[in-house]
Amino acid sequence: MNKNKRQYNIAVIHTSLTAGGVEKVLVNLLNAFDYSLFNVDLYLFKKDDFFINQINENVNINFEYNKTHKERLTLREMVFKFKIISALKVYFFSFLSLFYKNEYKRKYIILKGYPKISKKKYNAVICYNGVSRTLLTNVIFNFNAKKRIAWIHGSGFQRITPDYYSFFDHFYCVSQGVKKDFISHLPVLSSKTSVFYNLLNKKEILTKANMPLNERSKEFFILTVSRLSEEKGVMLIPSIAEKLKNQKYSFRWILIGDGPLNNALHISIKSKKLDDELIMTGNLQNPYNYMKCCDLYVQPSFTEGYCTTTNEAKLLCKPIIVTNVNGMDEQFTNGETAVIVDKTDVDALFIAIKRLIDDSNFRFSLVKNLNKDNQIDRNNDLASLFSYLIK
Repeated sequence: MNKNKRQYNIAVIHTSLTAGGVEKVLVNLLNAFDYSLFNVDLYLFKKDDFFINQINENVNINFEYNKTHKERLTLREMVFKFKIISALKVYFFSFLSLFYKNEYKRKYIILKGYPKISKKKYNAVICYNGVSRTLLTNVIFNFNAKKRIAWIHGSGFQRITPDYYSFFDHFYCVSQGVKKDFISHLPVLSSKTSVFYNLLNKKEILTKANMPLNERSKEFFILTVSRLSEEKGVMLIPSIAEKLKNQKYSFRWILIGDGPLNNALHISIKSKKLDDELIMTGNLQNPYNYMKCCDLYVQPSFTEGYCTTTNEAKLLCKPIIVTNVNGMDEQFTNGETAVIVDKTDVDALFIAIKRLIDDSNFRFSLVKNLNKDNQIDRNNDLASLFSYLIK
């Protein structure tokens, strides 16, 4: 490290490093920092370490952030450690907050009872989940920073009162579609809002994609990588798979991921007798060798900000079917580099899958166009972000 080079302190606040698209692109962002220029502290709300081994060793990871949010646990710790004055202070401000109807003010009053998460002075503090009231409040009141930045990954900002956002200096939306929705809801923040597309670690994807896959079958191979939650549209998959089976298609659909709909999906697969056709793997550290080997990638989401997995499948030049959610028209051209169907039309999704199974020429055309479609260079976005952080 050049000792004459000034280092800028940056704090990044997020919920956890659980398996998920947002967490993956956070890791990619952290790994893109120039650590001869920046000193980065990562504060996490929950200790979930799925991606922890993928983070640059220069990142200072702090799980102490967790303790300041679990109020009852903190109070018990204070009492057991005979920190009676600190405990009484927390009790007092928690009681005082009950007299405020405004949630923002209640959170502010409660936090006054706790010590700051960090006394360190930061050039900027980044709230990587800009639709979390808890994270936003802590970024506002628990950090000493010149700038406060919020990352907007999709919907959810509609539930946040303007009180929270008034303290922030800049907002990064992950797609033009998200930005349009955000400033439509909060036009006063238009001049403070820009787009920062999710970064891909191309070297990692290509390296892991080339790792051998022993489970390759002769059937037509469909793949979906997703959190198993309602907004991802994954509950549509068993019904579509059942229709394909009833029409005598030979296929295997692998679903990589985990989430609250895990059990519901297992039950649906069993009831429809799809155990041989629809395989759930859970979360995998390496989904990319599956992605490289698949014949078709399908993302049936009801909502997205800027989908990471489709961008990864695009990098690997796979035939892709997506729904018309935010970010997809920025990643793909319908009929040329992917098939984009209406997110409310299950039949359209089924018909598109059938077409791509039946028409190998169309699949080849999509792949050929993806090969020609140069990936947009995001280095300018990164340079712009770094420039803003050090101003």
